[in-house]
Amino acid sequence: TNGAIGTMEMVSSTAMCGFIYALTSAQPLTIIGSTGPVLAFVATLVQLAEKMNVPFLPLYAWTGIWTSGILFLSSITSASNLVKYLTRFTDEI
Repeated sequence: TNGAIGTMEMVSSTAMCGFIYALTSAQPLTIIGSTGPVLAFVATLVQLAEKMNVPFLPLYAWTGIWTSGILFLSSITSASNLVKYLTRFTDEI
Protein backbone atom coordinates (compact mmCIF):
# COMPACT_ATOMS: atom_id res chain seq x y z
CA THR A 1 0.00 0.00 0.00
CA ASN A 2 3.06 2.24 -0.26
CA GLY A 3 2.85 3.10 3.43
CA ALA A 4 -0.86 4.06 3.35
CA ILE A 5 -1.82 1.21 5.67
CA GLY A 6 0.72 -0.20 8.11
CA THR A 7 0.73 -3.09 10.51
CA MET A 8 -0.65 -1.10 13.44
CA GLU A 9 -3.51 0.31 11.37
CA MET A 10 -4.42 -3.15 10.10
CA VAL A 11 -4.27 -4.77 13.55
CA SER A 12 -6.23 -1.99 15.26
CA SER A 13 -8.93 -1.83 12.58
CA THR A 14 -9.25 -5.63 12.58
CA ALA A 15 -9.58 -5.64 16.37
CA MET A 16 -12.21 -2.91 16.34
CA CYS A 17 -14.24 -4.58 13.57
CA GLY A 18 -13.90 -7.97 15.26
CA PHE A 19 -15.17 -6.56 18.55
CA ILE A 20 -18.19 -4.95 16.89
CA TYR A 21 -18.86 -8.10 14.85
CA ALA A 22 -18.70 -10.32 17.94
CA LEU A 23 -21.17 -8.08 19.78
CA THR A 24 -23.69 -7.80 16.94
CA SER A 25 -23.55 -11.20 15.22
CA ALA A 26 -24.42 -14.74 16.14
CA GLN A 27 -20.91 -16.01 15.30
CA PRO A 28 -18.39 -14.60 17.79
CA LEU A 29 -15.66 -17.09 16.85
CA THR A 30 -15.44 -16.23 13.15
CA ILE A 31 -11.87 -15.54 12.01
CA ILE A 32 -11.65 -11.87 11.12
CA GLY A 33 -8.43 -10.49 9.80
CA SER A 34 -6.00 -10.33 6.95
CA THR A 35 -6.37 -13.66 5.26
CA GLY A 36 -4.84 -14.49 1.90
CA PRO A 37 -7.77 -13.39 -0.30
CA VAL A 38 -8.13 -10.11 1.60
CA LEU A 39 -4.44 -9.30 1.19
CA ALA A 40 -4.57 -10.25 -2.49
CA PHE A 41 -7.59 -7.96 -2.97
CA VAL A 42 -5.87 -5.05 -1.22
CA ALA A 43 -2.71 -5.55 -3.31
CA THR A 44 -4.80 -5.57 -6.50
CA LEU A 45 -6.68 -2.47 -5.37
CA VAL A 46 -3.36 -0.68 -4.74
CA GLN A 47 -2.22 -1.53 -8.27
CA LEU A 48 -5.55 -0.32 -9.69
CA ALA A 49 -5.26 2.95 -7.77
CA GLU A 50 -1.75 3.50 -9.13
CA LYS A 51 -2.85 2.82 -12.73
CA MET A 52 -5.86 5.11 -12.40
CA ASN A 53 -3.83 7.83 -10.61
CA VAL A 54 -6.29 8.03 -7.71
CA PRO A 55 -5.42 8.05 -3.99
CA PHE A 56 -5.59 4.57 -2.48
CA LEU A 57 -7.35 5.28 0.83
CA PRO A 58 -10.42 7.04 -0.66
CA LEU A 59 -10.71 4.24 -3.24
CA TYR A 60 -10.47 1.65 -0.45
CA ALA A 61 -13.08 3.52 1.60
CA TRP A 62 -15.52 3.84 -1.30
CA THR A 63 -15.05 0.16 -2.13
CA GLY A 64 -16.06 -0.68 1.45
CA ILE A 65 -19.03 1.70 1.40
CA TRP A 66 -20.39 0.30 -1.88
CA THR A 67 -19.84 -3.28 -0.68
CA SER A 68 -21.68 -2.50 2.56
CA GLY A 69 -24.58 -1.02 0.62
CA ILE A 70 -24.84 -3.96 -1.75
CA LEU A 71 -24.70 -6.45 1.13
CA PHE A 72 -27.34 -4.49 3.06
CA LEU A 73 -29.70 -4.45 0.07
CA SER A 74 -29.06 -8.14 -0.52
CA SER A 75 -29.88 -8.96 3.08
CA ILE A 76 -33.12 -6.98 3.31
CA THR A 77 -34.38 -8.41 -0.02
CA SER A 78 -33.32 -12.01 0.77
CA ALA A 79 -31.23 -12.11 -2.39
CA SER A 80 -29.57 -15.30 -1.16
CA ASN A 81 -32.69 -17.13 -2.31
CA LEU A 82 -31.53 -16.53 -5.89
CA VAL A 83 -28.62 -18.93 -5.40
CA LYS A 84 -30.86 -21.84 -6.41
CA TYR A 85 -30.88 -20.46 -9.97
CA LEU A 86 -27.07 -20.47 -10.27
CA THR A 87 -25.10 -23.26 -11.86
CA ARG A 88 -22.94 -25.71 -9.93
CA PHE A 89 -20.20 -25.34 -12.53
CA THR A 90 -17.30 -25.66 -10.10
CA ASP A 91 -18.82 -28.81 -8.60
CA GLU A 92 -19.23 -30.38 -12.04
CA ILE A 93 -15.61 -30.07 -13.10
